[in-house]
Amino acid sequence: MIADEMQQGRDTFIELFRTVEAALAIVGEKTLDELKMTLDTAELETNLVVTKAATGGFKIDAIGLDASGKKSAESTHGYKLTLRRRPKRKGDLGPNEIELAEAIFSIASATRAINDRTSDFFIDEATVTVDLTRSTEGGLKVFGGGEGKSENLCRIVMTFKLREL
Repeated sequence: MIADEMQQGRDTFIELFRTVEAALAIVGEKTLDELKMTLDTAELETNLVVTKAATGGFKIDAIGLDASGKKSAESTHGYKLTLRRRPKRKGDLGPNEIELAEAIFSIASATRAINDRTSDFFIDEATVTVDLTRSTEGGLKVFGGGEGKSENLCRIVMTFKLREL
């Protein structure tokens, strides 16, 4: 039973990785072309929370007797990958990949804007963190602001290096 849940979690993680991989490829090319920043590394970290619940006992409403019980157990399994980009690869892109890439690019573009406006320092590298989870419909939900959290959260931590123009 646990093996089935772990296999299901693994398949979900692989699907999520493919989406993130495609989005990072878009971001890598776009930041290089438009911002003169290179996507150096990306860390993909996810936690799979498995909750088991069991109930038992009996309940007699007529006399108010309740001898039932409920027991639950929860375990969290973590996984982390550190990625480095390969030369660009063409592929089919879906709305999840494009939406995620746009969210990452909009955050990363602030780095170039800050660097262009400072006179006493230059930015060597920037770390961008994006949290996301899969919705019940199968799409990705990128967290920003105070939108809440999910138990099965995926975090992408990317390091961008600025290239002098």
